[in-house]
Amino acid sequence: MRARLALAVIVVAGIAPFSGRAVHLDEHLYLQAARAAQTNWLFPQQTPIVFFGTASPDLAAHTHPPVIEYYLAALFWLFGGFSEVPFRLAFSVFAIAAVVAFFDLAQRFTQQPFLVALLFAWSPAFFVYAPTLMMDIPMLAFLLAGFAFYFRHLDGRRRMLVPAAVSFTLAVGTGYTALVPLACLTLTVLLDPLRSLPPKAAGGPAKELLALAAGPLILGLWLIAMTVHFGEFPLARMIDYFLPRRSILHNALATLSFLGGTAAFPWILGWTLRWKPALCIASLGAAAAASFLLPWPSGPQQLWYIVLSSAGLAVLVHGIANCELRIANLWGRSSDQFAIRNSQFAIPFLFLWLLTTLLFFVVIGDLIAVRYLTLVLPPLYLILLREASRRRMIHAAIPTAVLAILIASADLAFVNSHRDGVARVVAAAERRGSRMWGATELGPRFYLERLGVPTLTSQDDRPQPGDLVIRPKWLPDGLFRYSLGERLENNVTVLETFTLGHDFPLQTFNTRAGAGFHSSRTGMTPFAFSRSAFDVLEVTQLRP
Repeated sequence: MRARLALAVIVVAGIAPFSGRAVHLDEHLYLQAARAAQTNWLFPQQTPIVFFGTASPDLAAHTHPPVIEYYLAALFWLFGGFSEVPFRLAFSVFAIAAVVAFFDLAQRFTQQPFLVALLFAWSPAFFVYAPTLMMDIPMLAFLLAGFAFYFRHLDGRRRMLVPAAVSFTLAVGTGYTALVPLACLTLTVLLDPLRSLPPKAAGGPAKELLALAAGPLILGLWLIAMTVHFGEFPLARMIDYFLPRRSILHNALATLSFLGGTAAFPWILGWTLRWKPALCIASLGAAAAASFLLPWPSGPQQLWYIVLSSAGLAVLVHGIANCELRIANLWGRSSDQFAIRNSQFAIPFLFLWLLTTLLFFVVIGDLIAVRYLTLVLPPLYLILLREASRRRMIHAAIPTAVLAILIASADLAFVNSHRDGVARVVAAAERRGSRMWGATELGPRFYLERLGVPTLTSQDDRPQPGDLVIRPKWLPDGLFRYSLGERLENNVTVLETFTLGHDFPLQTFNTRAGAGFHSSRTGMTPFAFSRSAFDVLEVTQLRP
């Protein structure tokens, strides 16, 4: 209990300094659905939305189920409205639950569970997203809790399948991607080679399969209800959007870099796990060769990609090779009592979880984002760090924590620049006395609407001569700009421009810097060293 309390305090201490971060990414979609849930709790998706200029009558095609929207709706009721700090602090319960549940698993599979859980909490992938109001951390928390309860059931503890089933149901009700590791566990149950070894779980595999199937069955019923209500299968538009945009090669190359840069401090796991020089040299060579498959604006960006992607490749190769060896031992009825004591089939399950989830994002995703990797880190850590020493774990955790704080600070500067920039732009536009419209997305769009500036669609004809349109400047790396109708696009005059930037020398989301922490379409490395401007907002006026 003392270790769990310490981890909870550490997680909150990491979230609190960043709890004032501005709304950005997809957070505004979750908040909009949560507001709608207060008046239409059964179908909160029934609210009109504009996304990158495209108007939709509802959020039925939103890429995630609604559990988190209901939690956010409860926060709206509790606090009487939205405010960044209380909402993010209230959301910290999910980050705490994720780390504590992972600690429970680490106790089962590793020799230094507290330090492994601490490294997980301090990994940049988890640390940066811990304060966010999206589905990634809550889904992970429910999923890890479900696995923790399930393995307690395998130990013979009674009535653990019920909380496991509830946790799995909440996980798939939060994010569709929870189905991937859940399917891996189901397959492992069906193919379990160690069912005959003690301790045996009461009830056998039938009850276990029922507990694992509860979440997908309820999700299926929800999808049927959504289809009947909205007259369209909710995933149809999402599939149509994702599949044409995907590039398996792009995703694979980005995954290596993102994993190498955010699973821990780059290359620190090589020292922790005592990688052989041959693995390091081969990984560097393979990453260097792979880098020539991509266009690079500069040599330093390509070199930085090689450094990070080679670290990611070495992590994967070491983890998969180590896992395959342990699977062979287990299926051969090894006398490895440590493995048998910890789980009847843990290693095959972790191997499936790691490999299948990575392949899913590479093959299905339209891009790679660091937040996707939060679903990959738990099995990777449990495989890699099983026998890591205390001293080496401490030496890995400290630089990883420093890196996580630096990246989180850089991302804070990025998202807050849009909130602050919108406030400056609107104040300047108000002095002109004309009606204002917004034509941007994500964070800027949220704060414009919060200040009473409505959002235009790409075919909007409401603005009249003399009206002002606030939008990002049309740059080659413009992040949140979309085209307006021909009448507006070709008939505006730029009155003022406002550069959004910060002196912090680290970037997380900037095309010119090659940083794509939130989207590999923006950059092929998760972070980069640069002081380039984040964006430029312009005030334009519609001519007569």
